[in-house]
Amino acid sequence: MPRVITRLRWAERSINPWPRIRYTGAKAKGVTFEKKVAKGLNFAEHNAWFVFEDMYGLGYCSPDIFWQEDGKIYLVECKLTDNKEAWQQIELLYTPILQFIYQMPIRGIVVAKQLHSGSLWICDTLTNAKQSPFPRPVLHWLGKGKFPL
Repeated sequence: MPRVITRLRWAERSINPWPRIRYTGAKAKGVTFEKKVAKGLNFAEHNAWFVFEDMYGLGYCSPDIFWQEDGKIYLVECKLTDNKEAWQQIELLYTPILQFIYQMPIRGIVVAKQLHSGSLWICDTLTNAKQSPFPRPVLHWLGKGKFPL
């Protein structure tokens, strides 16, 4: 489970505080998928870093992809397989940080290469995901061809 922001005191943009790591296995595949999504969303910010302080002390986070449009922030979390951790990251970690900094509503979207039997609110394009009446849209994309805007 990701860090849960509790009683956020402050948050601001930062630089990556960690040394570069070369990933292997599933993590490397996930990073490759994330980069493909970011390339398809070339108008958005990818891997921006934030520093913050809440009741647990100092922390850093980096949402996968986000951009501002129509008075809100769209926040994309990329996963090889749709899972509840993606929504926990969006709702409990990244949303409080981005709301604090940008003072705008946040619309989370998971982009997943694979779905599971519990996947709900599946969309086939980014436009459908953005306009979905459901609270947790999942954009299903296999990572091949043009990103489905």
